[in-house]
Amino acid sequence: MEFYYNSRKIEYTIKYSKRKTIAIHIEPSNNIIVKAPIGMDSNRLKELVESKGKWISNKLKESNDYKIQERTYKNGELFLFLGKEYPLELIIDETASVMSVEIINNSLRIITNTEDKDSIKNLLEEFYKKQTRIIIQDRIKYYQNYFIVRPNNIRIKKQKTRWGSCSSLKNLNFNLKLSMAKLSVIDYIVVHEMSHLIHLNHSKDFWNLVKSVLPNYRDEKHWLKHNGRRLTLD
Repeated sequence: MEFYYNSRKIEYTIKYSKRKTIAIHIEPSNNIIVKAPIGMDSNRLKELVESKGKWISNKLKESNDYKIQERTYKNGELFLFLGKEYPLELIIDETASVMSVEIINNSLRIITNTEDKDSIKNLLEEFYKKQTRIIIQDRIKYYQNYFIVRPNNIRIKKQKTRWGSCSSLKNLNFNLKLSMAKLSVIDYIVVHEMSHLIHLNHSKDFWNLVKSVLPNYRDEKHWLKHNGRRLTLD
């Protein structure tokens, strides 16, 4: 679907599901996804989307104004861990049979036998995945006291646009890059998804539950909104 706002062509994709309201998401690639209730009148949906033309146009402009430089995986490049930036320190040892990644002496040190960008990226993905799993499991254990329902499974996954999700089977999924964020932001994502174990929606009851656990959750939500693009390995 498409429409024009101030002579600018805006294209979007509609995804129907069992929901009561529409939601507009702009992905990092600037793809616009409109989530709508099954059976919603197409003309009414089009009217609602076009009424958000100014908001969509502004969001697209913000995205274009804020470009993250492509990763080089060279010495000195900065990577986040728990909200703090660490310069990459590559130690190339062609005889090394075991590769390692660790934070030491205020740097993110990698010992590897290759300078290949993809290999270094894979090492970092495994590092962040491992760290995220440790942190997420610890924070879920901590916040479990606030919830009467427990997750069935916890998975750490490679995802482009989602920081976390909860299925109807009470399985929780988390983005492997979450350990790049501040701990307070990780807590927000954990509480957000654990609240979905009780309310599988974003209703008023859902947000009231989140707030009862994290009264200042909006601060963390705001941080993630404005810094989420910095949590990247690409």
